[in-house]
Amino acid sequence: MKNRKSYTVYHQLKHCLYAVLILIAIDGTAQEKTVIQFSGIVYTHVNTKEIPIPYAGVGIKRTRRGTLTDENGFFSLVSETGDTIIINSLGYKPQRVVIPYNLNSDRYFQKITLEQDTFQLEPAVVYSIPSKEHFKPEFLEMDVTDKLKDQAEKNLAPEVLEQLAPFTPSDGRAGVSLYFSQQSQKLYYEGQFKPQRIFDAMAWVEFIKALKRGDFKKKKKKE
Repeated sequence: MKNRKSYTVYHQLKHCLYAVLILIAIDGTAQEKTVIQFSGIVYTHVNTKEIPIPYAGVGIKRTRRGTLTDENGFFSLVSETGDTIIINSLGYKPQRVVIPYNLNSDRYFQKITLEQDTFQLEPAVVYSIPSKEHFKPEFLEMDVTDKLKDQAEKNLAPEVLEQLAPFTPSDGRAGVSLYFSQQSQKLYYEGQFKPQRIFDAMAWVEFIKALKRGDFKKKKKKE
């Protein structure tokens, strides 16, 4: 009978201990979350110097919401205590930061270091001549006659450029210039009707002059 009572007390204590452990676990996982302003600076080490990393991604794993660092590597976003923050940037190993629960303020700041994940190779310069030893024979065999110069002058003749102009696409500078010109004209007439050239007296004067000069006559092709 005594052994049976001891056995019963032992099991009761065992169940009580389990209950206490479960309550502690629940209390630890169900800590109250608070909203904070999480800020920081993302940087890397280069020759013992701290170099900020601009435009690095800083995101909250739970909500997949985030931001980017500025030119100085600084960022700031609203998060909650206990959130896992993932920081990554091209060429660096991702870093994770867990915001602690026991904060005494609604603001939290931390400096985050990213390690380089790739190595930048030294630039390679490609020369037309393999080495200095090849320079002399290559230089002596170079064509320095006026044949190439004459050919270049023929290709750049005004009549040749005039024939190529209608079929030659505009370069980047000409395209950008045309775009900004159109935007400037559009903004100039913003909020009003754009005047029609058909009612422009000066345009008619220029048109009549062009007719008298014969600008609209088809030019005969030169044989």
